[in-house]
Amino acid sequence: RDGLIYNLGEEGLRRNIPISPNLVGDYHVLISDEYFFYTRIGKLNVKRKKVSAVAENYLSAHFPMDILDGFILFENKGIYTALIYKKVFIEHITRLQEFLNKAKRISTAFCELSKNYNDFIFSSGGRYYSVKDDSLTIIPTADNAAAIDDCLYSLKALKCDLDIPIIKRAKSAIEGYYKPVAALAASFLLFLGGNIFTLAGAKRQERALSEEIAELYLAAGVAGENDPYGALLKATANQNSPTLSPLNILAATALAAGTDVVYETFSINDRSIRIEGKAQNFAAVDAMAKNLEKTLQKQINLEDTRQSGDKVSFTVRYTP
Repeated sequence: RDGLIYNLGEEGLRRNIPISPNLVGDYHVLISDEYFFYTRIGKLNVKRKKVSAVAENYLSAHFPMDILDGFILFENKGIYTALIYKKVFIEHITRLQEFLNKAKRISTAFCELSKNYNDFIFSSGGRYYSVKDDSLTIIPTADNAAAIDDCLYSLKALKCDLDIPIIKRAKSAIEGYYKPVAALAASFLLFLGGNIFTLAGAKRQERALSEEIAELYLAAGVAGENDPYGALLKATANQNSPTLSPLNILAATALAAGTDVVYETFSINDRSIRIEGKAQNFAAVDAMAKNLEKTLQKQINLEDTRQSGDKVSFTVRYTP
């Protein structure tokens, strides 16, 4: 009040000018209503970030510009009230900025009454305000009007917390991160949601393929094996069928190679399968060809053999 700080205690209002806010502990601040002229704006059906601009347009259309040194918005149950102040208010809070910066809450008696009552009459700065539900009017006078000093000791805890532009309190520091954090969270949720849908689709496809493979293993009689795929290769490689699939032929060639033969290419065309590789010697090539004929029950054509360094290169062809 009047640019001075008072301590509200059991003994009443006591002048208290703190040396440092750090020596006071946690505290709330009530600003005297004499700094403000109150006017009701009403409900604003706009996004929160546009509320201040809409309120400023409203006030400039209803009040002379010379009294609009600044205003603070107070919202209660969706209804906005403007606290219009003059330059002296800015001068005082600028001088006391360090103290106000560390306040847990900042409010006024009028704002607290508005939070607690729907119907009351309040006096401040020679003006009388009548509040009834959504309306706020200035009246000539009233004997039953409540003044700030009448309200001080009935306030158990402040419910309002005014957002004063020049005040950058510690509690507001994190509020500056709300929008970036919200944007990051939204991006993460979109990213996570997209990946969840992708993963869910992959899981469904995996289950469908697994079921098909299980049916094939069951039909082939290898469903109970520890390695059903290996058992299936072994069974098909040893079967006496004249028409085997390329996969089965590849399995047969692997069994026929032993330790002395290394395959390098395995090519397929419409009529035959051609295999190229290297062996330790000619005997290893001959043994490999005989093993293939025995397994596949079909003649293996040895198309080419030649010495290549210390190895023997070969080409064989199988025609089902």
